[in-house]
Amino acid sequence: MSKVVILLSSLVASVAFAAGGGGHGSPVDLIPPFLNFAVLFGFLGYKLTPVFRKHFTSKHKEVKETAERAQTLKHEAEMKLEQQEKKNQTLSKTIEEIKTQAQKEIEKYKAEKAKENEERIAKLKEDAESKIEMQKHEYITALNSELVDLIVSKAKSTVKSEGGLKSNVESKLMQGLK
Repeated sequence: MSKVVILLSSLVASVAFAAGGGGHGSPVDLIPPFLNFAVLFGFLGYKLTPVFRKHFTSKHKEVKETAERAQTLKHEAEMKLEQQEKKNQTLSKTIEEIKTQAQKEIEKYKAEKAKENEERIAKLKEDAESKIEMQKHEYITALNSELVDLIVSKAKSTVKSEGGLKSNVESKLMQGLK
């Protein structure tokens, strides 16, 4: 780049010096600077064209590769985004299914516990009734035993207090033993 600047400045200087001579030049005076200019830029073009071509070709390749990488990365990013969106949709569906399943399990658990409690209450009632019946039977048996004991003791006292009954009872007991 600095070479180009030096060449341009030397060209401008040569044109400026060529125009000297009082400023009364003719158009023919411009032919040597024009030829000088044409030769210089032709030579520069000839020498710099491959360099510029190589530079721009390499830049073109870099830009093309960068664009291709960017396109590839864009495509990958779009695929990842699409996969993530699918996962999110699947996740939402899964969450709803889990909630539904949990609600069903809660209802099932409540029903099982209610049934279990009803069965337990029925069993407790049955046990209480049988216990009450057993205690009632024990009390009746105890009362009957006391009643028999009371009747026997009353009969003994009555038999003892009346002499005629005593002999009559003894004779009947003896007959019953034979």
